[in-house]
Amino acid sequence: MPEDPARSRCPRVLALALFLLMATGAAERALAAVPFDDLIGDPDKDWTEIPPELPAAVDNAALIGFYVSPTTSFRFAVDGKSITLGKDGVIHYTLVGTSDEGARNVRFQGIRCATRTFKTYAYGRGDGSWTAARDPAWARIDEAESNRQLAALYKDIICKDGLPQSLAQVIARLRQNPYASLPK
Repeated sequence: MPEDPARSRCPRVLALALFLLMATGAAERALAAVPFDDLIGDPDKDWTEIPPELPAAVDNAALIGFYVSPTTSFRFAVDGKSITLGKDGVIHYTLVGTSDEGARNVRFQGIRCATRTFKTYAYGRGDGSWTAARDPAWARIDEAESNRQLAALYKDIICKDGLPQSLAQVIARLRQNPYASLPK
């Protein structure tokens, strides 16, 4: 009587499965001993921030509006003349938020695409001068409604796949959105 081919393969398949399970466990233990940042690369490891220069006062004619969300009570715009890309990979810009009542909030900020973080460097005054932010620190950009404008800038305008866009691309993305000509 001939031997059943399925039965003769069974021990080999079981041996292979056992080997793969042991190898996976060994690999898992080996990976557990390696710090997470070493596996994906720590974007802060060799990074040094280059402090930006404060921009000129907001140029109302250069403001380019952008969409944030249907529930925001502010209109947001970026001063197109203020956008810079530092050698450290940070894109700096002046952000203007205007309430329905006409109150304006002006901030000079930077976004670091590699870490999905932002920093506010200074606040704009009514006379066009700047007040330095106290203890500016990098903070995570999240989807919270209170900071949705930062998430919109990060995802839709300034960064792509964790990398900063060129200045030309940032300006083009701002101008291509349907809110670019919002009243300032």
